Amino acid sequence: ITGDGFRISYTGPLQAQTGGRLAAIFQIVTPDGLPAKGTLAASLGDPPSDRRASHASGELDAEGKVTLLFDINWPAGTTKLYISHGGKVYEATQITVNP
Repeated sequence: ITGDGFRISYTGPLQAQTGGRLAAIFQIVTPDGLPAKGTLAASLGDPPSDRRASHASGELDAEGKVTLLFDINWPAGTTKLYISHGGKVYEATQITVNP
């Protein structure tokens, strides 16, 4: 849950393969329990400013959901998936990158 009461859910895979793609699925619900609207931006990689980081954005649908696709440019190990919503950045989850 964000500081302003939005509930952000990640239901995509927690593992990906180097050189592959990750389909990250998010849903955002307002503090009133309604689907959020607008654009969701996300970055795969820690820090997001690293040249290997992947970035994507998309419009939330009528259910407050969006699927974003990321190229996996990271070596094997663990990295982080960040989202930006309402002008704030949140760590959504960690992703294990397999060789």
